[in-house]
Amino acid sequence: LVVATSGAGYVLGSGSIVDIAGLCYTCTGTMMVAASANTLNQVFEIKNDAKMKRTMRRPLPSGRISPVHAAMWATSVGAAGTALLACKVRLCHLPVLALHFV
Repeated sequence: LVVATSGAGYVLGSGSIVDIAGLCYTCTGTMMVAASANTLNQVFEIKNDAKMKRTMRRPLPSGRISPVHAAMWATSVGAAGTALLACKVRLCHLPVLALHFV
C-alpha cells in the first residue's frame, strides 16, 4: 500500500509528463525502505510472535533466521533504498514521499 500511494503521489506531482524511470526509482526505493521497516518490526516482535500460535512458525520466532541476520538485512536494504531515493528521485518529490513515513 505504501508503494502504491508513493507511486500515485509521484504521478500526481509530476504534472503533464511522468518520468517513468523516476517513478520506477521511487517505487523501488520506497519498497526497499518499507521492507526494512517491516523486517525491523519482526525483529522487535520475536518474543510476542513466539507466544502466539498464528505467528510462532514465522522465520524469526522459529529460529530459521537469526535476529542478527534479519537486522543486517534490514539495515542494508534500508540504506540502499534511502540512497536510491536520495540519488535518483527528483528532490521536489521527496517532501511528498516523506509524508508516507510520518
